[in-house]
Amino acid sequence: MAMQDNTLKPGPARRSEAKPETPFYLKREPAQWPRDAFFYMLADGGGSRPEAVVYRCRNHPWFESSVPVPVPPGLALHRASLKAHWPLVPYRLTELALGFFVRIARMYNAESFLLLCYDRRKSRYHLICPVQRVTYSSVKYEVPDLPPEFMLVGDIHSHPGDDAGASIIDQWDERSRAMVHIIWAFPRHHPPHVEVDAVIDGHRFPVAADLILERGYRRLRLCVPTTWIDRVHKETYRQHHDPEETQTFPDKGGSNNGCQSTGRPWTAPGS
Repeated sequence: MAMQDNTLKPGPARRSEAKPETPFYLKREPAQWPRDAFFYMLADGGGSRPEAVVYRCRNHPWFESSVPVPVPPGLALHRASLKAHWPLVPYRLTELALGFFVRIARMYNAESFLLLCYDRRKSRYHLICPVQRVTYSSVKYEVPDLPPEFMLVGDIHSHPGDDAGASIIDQWDERSRAMVHIIWAFPRHHPPHVEVDAVIDGHRFPVAADLILERGYRRLRLCVPTTWIDRVHKETYRQHHDPEETQTFPDKGGSNNGCQSTGRPWTAPGS
């Protein structure tokens, strides 16, 4: 395949300002050497950590050359960017997710996790609870088989007793998935604190919560599906030790305990 000219062309210029454009090529295999007298080429620089390198190339009567250059002249400044247009997650789903997180915190003093999916056929969100093994600071899970009409948008999980910032483990887990990640810090925060990030092509973007979460949160919904509770298992092994596992929460309950929907604004358990 011949190399392709992918030059970004500027808008029309007045005739007196028009200048010949320098071709810009992407090198692909197999590649034929362009015959332009002068051009730029983007290619893999090789090495143990492959990275794109820009080369200034010449076809001279006596030689052909390619020299790496930092930045070709005349390029406009550009930075990583994200413009979000997600449908808003209904506040009732936020209430349900927080109720689930509090139930698990009461039972196990641990994080918990939900998948956020979008039904493209019915144009609405769903929360999916995968089978998971939890500790105070981690969750192990596998994404279950989803209906074909479900698009995996992201995940929502809790940080009991911590701030809502993504931990190093969170960031490592999210690098390969182009998804929205919503982290709630509770129950030591009142009101609960949320951080939303989007990871696109390995780049993490902070996102304002109101660009993905509908406003109007009213109450904590503790009456969550019992199947969700039954899919959560406490990770226990001798070598594991969470520094704050001595914390306790009132009203520790099993699958059927504490199933109620509070009609008042949410307050942290034990506050």
